[in-house]
Amino acid sequence: RYFVLREVPFGHDGDFSELAMVQRINSDLANDLGNLLSRSLQMIEKFRGSKLPESFNATELDKEIEALANKTVSDMTDCMDRFAFDDALKTLWTFISRSNKYIDETEPWKLGKNGEIERLDAVLRTLWESLRLSAVLVAPFMPDTAMRIWEQLGLTGDPLEGGRAAWSWGKLDGPVTVKKGAI
Repeated sequence: RYFVLREVPFGHDGDFSELAMVQRINSDLANDLGNLLSRSLQMIEKFRGSKLPESFNATELDKEIEALANKTVSDMTDCMDRFAFDDALKTLWTFISRSNKYIDETEPWKLGKNGEIERLDAVLRTLWESLRLSAVLVAPFMPDTAMRIWEQLGLTGDPLEGGRAAWSWGKLDGPVTVKKGAI
C-alpha cells in the first residue's frame, strides 16, 4: 500500500517492479523512518532510563523542527484534500529526513556523555515529538506500522483516534516511558 501511494499519483497509471518496491521500502521505511525511531528510542533508553523528559528549554534549532512539523501538518492536509497521496508522503518524508539530520546536528550521544542534560532533554523531546507526529501522519497509509511506533513511544490508544486535528507539538499528559521494540 505504501509503495503504490508513494509512487503512483492517485488516479493515474504507474510502473511497478519488485526491485523498485524493495528500494523504496529500504530507503524510506528502513533507512529513514526506522532509523529515526531506533536511534531516538535507543538514546532515550540509554541516557534517560527510557523516561521521556517532561520539560525542556527549546533552542532556535528545536523551534525550527517544531515549525517544520506545523508546516508538514498543514501541507499534508492540503495534499490529502486534493487526493495527492504521493505528495503527502513526500511532504512527510521531508520532515522525517530533516529529523534524522537534526540528530546528526545535535549529537545527543555527545550531550549525554558530556553531562549536558538540559540540552539533551530538549533534543530527546524534540525527536520524540517528531516521531509522534510521524506516527499520526503515516497512520492513514500504514496503520499497523503507525500503531507499532505509537506503542514504542509509550503511548496508549490509536494514532488515528484524534488524527491531525488533535495533534499539537508538546501536548503531553503525564510521564511517558518508551518501549523500544523490534526494528
